[in-house]
Amino acid sequence: MKDAFTLVEVLVVTLLLSVIMAALYSVLVVGERGFRQDGYLLDLQQQARQCMEGMLREIRQARVSNITSLEPEEIEFRILNIDDQNKTAYIRYYKEADQIFREHPAGSTKLIGYNISYLNFTCVDETGNCTSCLSSPIFQIQLRASKSVGGQTYHFPTDTTLKGIVRLRN
Repeated sequence: MKDAFTLVEVLVVTLLLSVIMAALYSVLVVGERGFRQDGYLLDLQQQARQCMEGMLREIRQARVSNITSLEPEEIEFRILNIDDQNKTAYIRYYKEADQIFREHPAGSTKLIGYNISYLNFTCVDETGNCTSCLSSPIFQIQLRASKSVGGQTYHFPTDTTLKGIVRLRN
C-alpha cells in the first residue's frame, strides 16, 4: 500500500512552499514601501507647487515700486484693494519654521504651505543673476519641500529647488 506521502516528501514540499511564500512576502514589502514613498513625494510635490503657484499669481500683479520689503524668506508688497473702496492693502508672504504664511489683510494670516525647508525671494536680471529690484522687474521664488518619516528624509525637488520666475508690472 503506497498511496501516502513519506515524511521526507512532505518536509521537502513544506520547505519549497516556505521559500516561495518568503519571496512573495519580500516582494510585497518592497512594493508597499515604494508605494508609501511615492505618496510622501506626491504630497511634497503638491504642497510645493500649490504654494508656488499661489505666490506667483499674486506677485505677478505687483509693480516693482510696490515691493515694500524683500528678505530671503519674506516679501511684502502693496496692492489696490478693490473690495475696500480702492484703498491700498498689503500682502506679506513669510516662512516660519517649515511653514509659509500669507498675511492679508494686516493681522490675518493663512497657512499656505507646510514641510517647506527652503524659501528664497530675489530679483534677477535676464541671465538669472541676483540684482536690485529697481534695475530689473524679473522676480524669482525658490523653494524646497522636505519631510522626515521613519528615519528617512524625502525632498521635492530631489536634487535642487523649485523655481518660479515672474516679470513684475512696470
